[in-house]
Amino acid sequence: MLWANRDEFRARPAAPLGRWSDDPELVGGRDLQEGGAWMLLSTKRRLAAVTNVRRAPLARGARSRGHLVRAFVDASASAPEWLAARDDEAGDYAPFNLLVWDGGQLMLGSRLDGFAVQSLEPGVYGISNGPALAPWAKSAKLVRALRHWLVQTPEATALPDLEAAWTALFDPALLADEDLPDTGIGLERERWLSASFVDGETYGTRASTVVLAGAQGWHMLERRFDAGRQLTGATHLQGDWR
Repeated sequence: MLWANRDEFRARPAAPLGRWSDDPELVGGRDLQEGGAWMLLSTKRRLAAVTNVRRAPLARGARSRGHLVRAFVDASASAPEWLAARDDEAGDYAPFNLLVWDGGQLMLGSRLDGFAVQSLEPGVYGISNGPALAPWAKSAKLVRALRHWLVQTPEATALPDLEAAWTALFDPALLADEDLPDTGIGLERERWLSASFVDGETYGTRASTVVLAGAQGWHMLERRFDAGRQLTGATHLQGDWR
């Protein structure tokens, strides 16, 4: 189970959730500017998602972080092997947190001052725009909502009720100043970006996504938004592993 919001500049072109025409085994949205993805599932039982790490002054990398997402789901190496091979090239990208799942192992690769890899044992985790698994109040709030949902939702083969997920991801409430991180961008912007759902004219939450991956198959659901928290579209895809 994965809940995620994609925050991005509204002018950056992107395709909605779908099967990729040039590789139908890939399922996800697509960055039409650089060709990569922020989250991508492969029907070969692989999944990857990436966030940036916010730190002023903003670092620029030579390559789009979205290429890491596609490279992993297209690969056949295990998550530990694939991440270990990224050590030499991690510096080509601006800071990132990269979540990868190979059908068995869930791992996190993080590039800040160096590149670090860790295995994530079964549990509930929150990953935001800080250092790997940093205890940000923003991500902790969503972790609490997910934990509550897991307790309230019995295991079933049918698609469960996901309204609690959409409500948590759509929450525009700002955090208290004492709960904000200090990433060097100033208090006003820290406040604005502290909401689970970020709303702005030129930048904000453009998509909310829920992924369910089970032994037999998967579901990926996406809701898309414009400025003013206006819903512009929704997609639900599902399938079996190959």
